[in-house]
Amino acid sequence: MQSNIVFFAIICMVLQSACTAVKSAEAEAPISKKNIYVSGTVERIEAGKDGYTADIRTPNDQLFVAIVSIPNLGSMEQFRELEVDKQVTLKGESRQLADESRLIARNIISTDNQHFEVSGEVHSLKYGVDGYTAKIIRSDKEIFYATISIPNLGEQHSKYREFKPGEPITVVGELWLLGHELQITVRDIKI
Repeated sequence: MQSNIVFFAIICMVLQSACTAVKSAEAEAPISKKNIYVSGTVERIEAGKDGYTADIRTPNDQLFVAIVSIPNLGSMEQFRELEVDKQVTLKGESRQLADESRLIARNIISTDNQHFEVSGEVHSLKYGVDGYTAKIIRSDKEIFYATISIPNLGEQHSKYREFKPGEPITVVGELWLLGHELQITVRDIKI
């Protein structure tokens, strides 16, 4: 009987220890979000084994350390160099480690947000006061919302026209984020 009590006490201590270890591991685990966009200015680049890390400061002054590597991007074709002082947009998994925000880059959306070009198919249109916003779906299924208007086109205003759903389109302009949506202020339409 006494050996059963000792055995039971040992089992209870082992289970309690295991539960404490699980809680401790959960408390130390980084907070992770998948498929987020990070857009901002590259402040620093540091070379690494399979790629590099880039410090990216967002417009709301949040600093992300982006890990950009061929294995994380999935192919050599996806890998591109970023430049310091350029505004860029990346997509990937974010992780909060203590006071550091990290992004494991899975897709380099843009290496220069001020001169961004996208080609795709018009999916739908939403009309505004002096133009419209075209929902463009790129071949890799990435979605962009392109605001097309005569004032935004400026000197290129003669290229303004209404595209129809299903039509191919190529536009150039500034890329920016509105929440979690990729927006383009269109400055030129490639014809």
